[in-house]
This record gives sequence, structure tokens and C-alpha cells, in this order.
Amino acid sequence: MSSPNHSPLDILIRETFKSADEVLHRLFGHQPFTQGELRFFVKEFDERTALQDFYHASHKLKSSHSLLTSVEGELKSNHLASLEEKIDSVTQKAEDILSSEAGVLDRFRQNDENREEKYLSLQREFNETVSQEMRRLEEDYVSRINALKERHSAIEEQVRKSISTD
Repeated sequence: MSSPNHSPLDILIRETFKSADEVLHRLFGHQPFTQGELRFFVKEFDERTALQDFYHASHKLKSSHSLLTSVEGELKSNHLASLEEKIDSVTQKAEDILSSEAGVLDRFRQNDENREEKYLSLQREFNETVSQEMRRLEEDYVSRINALKERHSAIEEQVRKSISTD
């Protein structure tokens, strides 16, 4: 890898690691979302590979997911000092998986444009969902504040009436 000329496979592996690293950082602490992403990946993978390749890679991905889950557990239990070591371990395991699956990577490269479009579409959909939820929460917050103000005003009015009748 220290050679100035990198093969397309090396470049693809590096780009894949960058993408995987970005996804990993965005998804920490969101296990259901991570599981959804993994299910999506397995479905996409199944469409592009033979059944034997799928079972082989699936086993390795489950091992990686198990390691990721343990990293997440370490993060939750405030063992942040060992987090970098765990991430390096996950990265190394991912490199091992990808290097052993060169044929799979070639098939993925053929459909890279479609996968990127699907990813961007999912990302846009997710962002829109988050935006809608934020708007809904903001509206709910404003309505609750207004209700509290009205209630507070009513209580103040009752107190004034109570004081004036005494």
C-alpha cells in the first residue's frame, strides 16, 4: 500500500472504508437504524451474488456486527479510552473481509452508481422524515407553551378574584 500507484481495487477498498467509517460514526447509539442498514445491505448483497457468496459474507458481517455491538456497549459504559482501539480492530476486520471478497467487490463496483443513487435517495428520505418530525415537535412545543400560558393566566385571574373577595 506504500506504492505510489494504487490499483483500482485498493482505491475501491479505501473508498468503501471511508463510506463505512462515515456510516459507523453516524450510527453509533442507533442500533435499530444500524440493523435496518444491515438488513438493507444483506438484501442488496443477495441480489448481486450467488447464494454461496452470500452465506460466506453474511457470517463475516455478523461477526463484525457483534464486534460493533461490543464497541457500542463499551461506549455506553463510559470506556471511551479503549474506543479507538476497538475501532481499529473493526477496521482491520473489515479490511480482512473485503480483501477476502475481491470477486464480490468487483460485482459491487459494476453497480456502484445504482447503490449511490439508492443511498442518496434513502438519505434524502431520512432527512425529510427528520425535518417533518422536528417541525411536528416544534409545533407541539409551541402549542403546549401557549396552553401553559393560558392556564397560568387563568390561575392568576382566579388568585386575583380570590384576593379581591377576601
